[in-house]
Amino acid sequence: MTDSPSTQPQTAAASLRVKGREIDVGRAAIGGAFACAIVGLVALGTAGPVGPAPLAALSLALAAAAWRLRRSGMTGAAEPARLRTGLGLFLVALVVVPVHSISSGSWLLGAVDLLLLLQASRLFALRTRGARAVVGQVLVIAMLMLMAAAVLTINFAFLGAVFLFCLVGTWTAMFQTLWDPAARGTDARVPRSVAGIAVAGGIALFAMTCGLFALLPRVQFQAFETGFLQTQGMSGFSEEVQLGALGSVQQDRTPVMRVALLGAPMDETRLYWRGMSLDRYEGGGRWRVGDPEETEIRGRPLFSTTRQAFVIEPPTASDDFVIQDVTFEPLDVSVIFGLATMHRIEGDMAFLSRNTTDSIFFRASRFGRLRYQVHSDVSAPDAAFVRDEAAAAVDPRYLEIPPELKALIEPVARELAGEGSPWRQARRIETALQTWEYSLTPRLGNLPDPIASFLLETKSGWCEQYSSSMVMMLRALGIPARMTNGFSGGEKNDFGGYWLVRNSDAHSWVEVPFEEAGWVIFDPTPGQGPQTSRLGAGLLRGLDALRMFWAQRIVEYNIIDQFQILRTASKRAESLREAVAARTPGPAGLRRGFGVLLIAGTLVVGLVFAARRRPRLPRDPIARTAAEAERWWRLVERRFRRDGIIRRAGETPRELAARAGQREWADLYYVARFGVRPLTDIERSAIEKLRASIR
Repeated sequence: MTDSPSTQPQTAAASLRVKGREIDVGRAAIGGAFACAIVGLVALGTAGPVGPAPLAALSLALAAAAWRLRRSGMTGAAEPARLRTGLGLFLVALVVVPVHSISSGSWLLGAVDLLLLLQASRLFALRTRGARAVVGQVLVIAMLMLMAAAVLTINFAFLGAVFLFCLVGTWTAMFQTLWDPAARGTDARVPRSVAGIAVAGGIALFAMTCGLFALLPRVQFQAFETGFLQTQGMSGFSEEVQLGALGSVQQDRTPVMRVALLGAPMDETRLYWRGMSLDRYEGGGRWRVGDPEETEIRGRPLFSTTRQAFVIEPPTASDDFVIQDVTFEPLDVSVIFGLATMHRIEGDMAFLSRNTTDSIFFRASRFGRLRYQVHSDVSAPDAAFVRDEAAAAVDPRYLEIPPELKALIEPVARELAGEGSPWRQARRIETALQTWEYSLTPRLGNLPDPIASFLLETKSGWCEQYSSSMVMMLRALGIPARMTNGFSGGEKNDFGGYWLVRNSDAHSWVEVPFEEAGWVIFDPTPGQGPQTSRLGAGLLRGLDALRMFWAQRIVEYNIIDQFQILRTASKRAESLREAVAARTPGPAGLRRGFGVLLIAGTLVVGLVFAARRRPRLPRDPIARTAAEAERWWRLVERRFRRDGIIRRAGETPRELAARAGQREWADLYYVARFGVRPLTDIERSAIEKLRASIR
């Protein structure tokens, strides 16, 4: 039976249809299901390890399912045989999932492939008779996709995916619950205010999720994190390094770490983030660690977490340390970077080890970004004292130099160094080299050894060549020295209060030991000392500060942060209680104030309740008449129920009124509800009489 245009079969699915102030429930549920699938896809898109191929396949399946649904609408046919469909999916998964799991080294990526296959299958099933149940299945699979992305990604864009999922997930769940596939006409639609309730519920769910995230105990599952987080390649920080390794890195502006300086003030124009020291030069531009033996440093657990405190150097009389709060990007190196001299390190690491060149290595308790703190004594030695101090008696390997190289460069070393103490000779060599040419593409010389070629022929190169050459010249003069690779300077982000260190800040310098001052830094590279700059645009500073906040307060959020938040909240609550107690009047005044507040609160609640109970009707005359018709027809149905005539599932208002012997009432309802013109005086009078008779 065709009672009105609203009872025609639905032919344009997967989208919302708003008629006046109403929403089609089925279309809203299906549209929400597609939105959930899209949000799940976006969430996995923030996880690099998933790869583009699986995401592109689901994107094509999603587009094809939406196009078929829009073109042919709901078929009303039954879903294909579940056994046959399940068998097909099983055979595909049997091939795809193990292959991806083995090739990637992670079973979790194989599980993501299975989720994508299931989601594609469910999207195509939205055309069938059981679409209401399929909507729920799409929602559940999308939630699993979001959970997988939470493990796989460290991208702060994931927060946006969580917010969107809270919105569309709440929307989909609400409309799927309200959806009755057998309903027609007005029964298949709900007021548009329901959509507002769904959106408000989604926002409330997101707020509750954030609250639970902050309060619930943090649990880390290392098994979920193994073998899939991508790392950046990094040269120059291993036990064997070929000259030129840092030269390629210096042209890459990829962020490496962000460092907030705390504790004692320091000269921030001299920031040398020490990494790996090398002591043996084997000729041909090859450096390595002479003695690779490492000593394990045992840590002391902090609270009930995987964070530990490691003592690197014994405590000194002064505890005026500079604390570096380091957020380290996922790199394929295991070197701790920090300012010299490091005394204490705290971080989420299983253990630390120290080699014979004072380089510190870590083994993280989990994968992804690493956050740690370094306590360093950066007090500079007294120049007047060091100037005449003798070089320290250290391991003989710091004096080793290939004989053929020494014969070539010793005359140059003596010419540049002159006479005097080791510090004065080192400073003269450093100053002389700083007047030469810096270049990442130096000219090629004819000598077989790159250091000899640099000193005797080209006199042009990058930091590694300058530091290597200075180390060899000092050793030729009998002064111990070593080459150290790390980073220098960085970009200061005043907005976030930290230094951003990039690959392009990679640097190499020289360290010389003295009896009292210890290892002193010399930097012979021309114009390439710590290059400190400030991030230019405010927008860039804000975005990078947001990344820093995401890494430290979300990705790295742990029980220590929870303790700090709870302690701060407790202190503020106590301060507020004391302030209120100090300003609170005596008992009589308190009773009067409480009485006034009680009366005022009762009045406000009453006014709000009255305002909400008062009907709100549209301003447009036709829409206003339609809304009024909905209201008085509900009174009609209530009257029928009192008479024992209960509306059946799928029954139209006209069919209901015909059973009750009041067909003319339904005729008036259809004229008022679906009319496209204002009511005549006769029709309005008839409706008024009807309303009066059913009260």
